[in-house]
Amino acid sequence: AIGGLPLMTLAAAAAVTAAWAIVWIEMRGPAPARFLMTAFVLATATTTWSLRAQVLSLLLVVATAALLRRRRYVWLPLLFWIWANLHGAVLLGVLLLAAAFVASLCEDRKAAPRLAAASASCLVATSLTPLGWHFWLDMPQSLGRIRQLGIDEWAAPAVGSLAEAPFWMMIAALIILAFARGRVLLHGEAARREG
Repeated sequence: AIGGLPLMTLAAAAAVTAAWAIVWIEMRGPAPARFLMTAFVLATATTTWSLRAQVLSLLLVVATAALLRRRRYVWLPLLFWIWANLHGAVLLGVLLLAAAFVASLCEDRKAAPRLAAASASCLVATSLTPLGWHFWLDMPQSLGRIRQLGIDEWAAPAVGSLAEAPFWMMIAALIILAFARGRVLLHGEAARREG
């Protein structure tokens, strides 16, 4: 109502730009390698940049990952409250919290209680919407309706699609890196027990 389509376009562009800026800041390594990795993924992500609330979820997924990585758990409930009032993809944030909790049990058990408390607060924050606790009942029903309508964004990625090849390559890289990190952790734990 204030700025019409131009302001909406600017806000969406700002959310996308901020999300990728956070990704760049959180990445490690030399700038050329970071650029190549970012450019590779960026090319496949452009299809999600539209004037819809999903661009806000893109930003909030990245912000959640950054806060989790830096162990700034105190900001998570506020972020989840905002997110739950903006877009239903806050469910992705809950999955990130669960993954971070499992990782904390493997890598940093001292952080696990703080993360568990923050995660509980995040779940409470998601109920502070007009839907209240019904948010958790309405979301699965909404996803079911979306699948019935055949909306492409919720379709499973096609294994044989050339357009989705970068996605599958990134999934393969993620699995390989997760196994490599697991081996490092296991060897480190074995060395500590022997030492």
